[in-house]
Amino acid sequence: MKAKPRIFEVARSKPRFDLGRWQMAKVCDHTSVGLLLSYQNNNDWQLRFLMIERHNYPQAIALPAGHCDGDDFYKAIRREGKEEVGIDLGNLNLNFVARIDNPCKRQDGSHHIWGIFEGYFYSGTVAAGSDAKRFFWATLDELRKFSQRTEFFMKKYSVDWQDVGKLTKAIFGDPQNPQVDPDWQKEMGLEPVWYYILKKLMYI
Repeated sequence: MKAKPRIFEVARSKPRFDLGRWQMAKVCDHTSVGLLLSYQNNNDWQLRFLMIERHNYPQAIALPAGHCDGDDFYKAIRREGKEEVGIDLGNLNLNFVARIDNPCKRQDGSHHIWGIFEGYFYSGTVAAGSDAKRFFWATLDELRKFSQRTEFFMKKYSVDWQDVGKLTKAIFGDPQNPQVDPDWQKEMGLEPVWYYILKKLMYI
């Protein structure tokens, strides 16, 4: 399989807020981590990626992710693995760091510096956390199908895939006043920020 690029668009930085975890739950620290966890199925030799259906804004198909809340990328991703999908993560590679203008529901949540980790090993039983309606393993073809659904909304709203914040608000409304597109509710696609990340990493 072709090696994926390691992309560092911004310098790795610490969260801008030096607050307690309780306060961070209300105020965005503008740092997030995401997990690309996959395995190769022995029956068909296809890669399968761990994915979730988000319960909270923006309600979309996504990969496990969350705010750093004062932790560095490496500590945060292991915490999120436990919180989001109930597993302990093995060896991981930090393959993508970038500032992305994607909104969240927290105060001042206009953008985030993302750190994306890729890995293949974990222990424990996968289970959906509080931010997920469900989890599932998707093939690369299924992942691309979700991305094609998101592309439908790019065309509908005439928004480029790199304009993540504008596309997110077009589909889901403002985080403080969400109004989800009825067509999206009928059939979800890949969350715009994950479309951006996976496009950069050449998975879609």
